[in-house]
Amino acid sequence: MMQGDISTEKGFGALVGRFSPMHLGHQRLIEQLIATFGERHLILVGSCNHAVSFRHLFTYNDRCEFIRAVYPQAHLVGLPDFDENAEWFNQLDDTLALANANPSMVTYVGGCQEDVEFFIESGRRVHILNRFSGETPHISATEVRDALIEHRPIDGLIDLRIVGLVKERFDLRWSALRKK
Repeated sequence: MMQGDISTEKGFGALVGRFSPMHLGHQRLIEQLIATFGERHLILVGSCNHAVSFRHLFTYNDRCEFIRAVYPQAHLVGLPDFDENAEWFNQLDDTLALANANPSMVTYVGGCQEDVEFFIESGRRVHILNRFSGETPHISATEVRDALIEHRPIDGLIDLRIVGLVKERFDLRWSALRKK
C-alpha cells in the first residue's frame, strides 16, 4: 500500500465509481487521474450489471455517455457488482490485466472515505483526493438524484455540458419507473 504525493508515483491509475450521474466531484478525480497518468488510466464504471431502479437511475451506457461528453479521451470499462468482495476484486484484477495494467502496480484515485478505506484495507495503492479541503466540490450523486426527483436545479452540481443530457435521461428513466 502506498499513499502520498501522486505526482511521484509511476504506473497505472484507476478510478472506480458508479457515476450515477457524474458530478463535479467525480470530475475533479477524473482530471487528477488523467493529468497524472495520461494514457495509463482506466475509469471503471461500477454496477454495470444493474437494471434501472430507484438506486440505479441511469444505465451503464448513460453513465459512459456522461463521462465521454466531458472527457472524450477517457478509457472506460464496466465493472459489475458481486455479492462477495473477493469475487469483485478478482473481476477488477482481470479487467485491469486486460488493460495491460499489473494490478499490484495500480494506484486508485479516490475521494470517498468508504471507497478509499476499502482499497487500503485490501492492500492496494491509493491516492486520496481530499473532498473536504475546499479544493474539490463536496457533492454526492445522491444529492444530484434527489435534486432531479424534487425538480430542483442541478446547476453547480454537474458540468453544464451534460445538464441537458442528464435531465433528459433522468426524465426517461424516472417516468418508466413510476409506471411500474
